[in-house]
Amino acid sequence: MVSKSNSSGSVPFLERARYLRDLFLDYTAGAASADIAGLSEDFKRLDTYARSATKCEFAKLNAVEIGFGSKPYRIMYFCSRGVNAFGIDMDQPILKGSPAEFISIARKNGWLRAIKSFVRYWLFERKARLRFLDEIHTTVPDFVFDSKRLIVGDAGTPEPWSKIPVEPDLIYSIHVFEHIHPESLVWLLEFLHRRIRRNALLYIVITIWTGLIGGHLIEWGRNHLADKNKRSEPWEHLRRNRFPADTYLNKMTRRQYASLFAKYFDVLQDKPVWSNLGKEYLTDAVKRELLQFDEYELLSNDVCFVLRSKLT
Repeated sequence: MVSKSNSSGSVPFLERARYLRDLFLDYTAGAASADIAGLSEDFKRLDTYARSATKCEFAKLNAVEIGFGSKPYRIMYFCSRGVNAFGIDMDQPILKGSPAEFISIARKNGWLRAIKSFVRYWLFERKARLRFLDEIHTTVPDFVFDSKRLIVGDAGTPEPWSKIPVEPDLIYSIHVFEHIHPESLVWLLEFLHRRIRRNALLYIVITIWTGLIGGHLIEWGRNHLADKNKRSEPWEHLRRNRFPADTYLNKMTRRQYASLFAKYFDVLQDKPVWSNLGKEYLTDAVKRELLQFDEYELLSNDVCFVLRSKLT
């Protein structure tokens, strides 16, 4: 089973309250809105890798997203661009704001998670999704997203895959693997190795623990690096670790991911999405304090792994 948690379970109440406050401020500033430019860049990158590895453009492929999350903008956007995309996620998404959806979340993930989902949806996500669809309709007026493309289940088991009517040419997952327990990650990769056909491509973006943004503190997010008056220090999570994020992180290094992937797949690419992000914070003093990590690890941040089944 792919175990994925949205809360670390060990964050003190005051820190959790501060985290929720910062998250609320981020949402108020527009974090709930779809980043159309960012989604377009994701599409272009996937199209580049698809053309290179499969000799076919991304828009003509069958794709599966592992971990579409509470805001399935990416899969909706890709479908609007012609991709035959489906998604698998452990958690029930909020699509209509119906009582049944919130009850389902409460039963599976607890009432606290259901209440947070309720507040996010009605305060921010509902209007953001309507704006997103309005923007999509300016270029694709007749686009309608079929919610049956979003499948709730464990991607490491056959059941959700049985609901997908096509064999995937490409499987992608963005900012999900760092939240999966290492043992569950092994099970998932073993399953994918057995399940997908030989020429299928895997495109995986992971926020690496050893990178500057790997601790998932909001104030060290990519869009907040230039902000002043931070409470924490660069690479706080590897140094003093005073403010753990309110989410489960498996703390795997980039080398650990690369080694694990190579066990089951040919690694076609192991490359940061944002080259040298945060390098100005990697002073000599910080390097001396983190001698166990080199720049390959410390400047990882978001890393894109492109994988393909090993030829036998």
